[in-house]
Amino acid sequence: MSIQFTLVLPEGFVPYEVEAKGYLGGIRILVADSAIEFAAYDTFRLAQDIAYEIRERGFFPHSNLLVVETVTRENIEAAVERLAISGFTDFSKLHS
Repeated sequence: MSIQFTLVLPEGFVPYEVEAKGYLGGIRILVADSAIEFAAYDTFRLAQDIAYEIRERGFFPHSNLLVVETVTRENIEAAVERLAISGFTDFSKLHS
């Protein structure tokens, strides 16, 4: 059984720019009176960001990370719908 949710993309979301960048932060899932905030990456951009952070800082911390083939509204929505079936257990706690 799937949890009811609302997916909120950041203000100013421009599909072709996001897809070209391979990254979109500030995505929110609203569930009842709680929210999960996360970022979506494609594998190419994630590898670049990880390499940069490790080179510069020695580590790559990131919570609530969603990796999809291509960062599009459709791929994000499909992944979130599948996550809802599991009760969003793959993400950290919902924040009120």
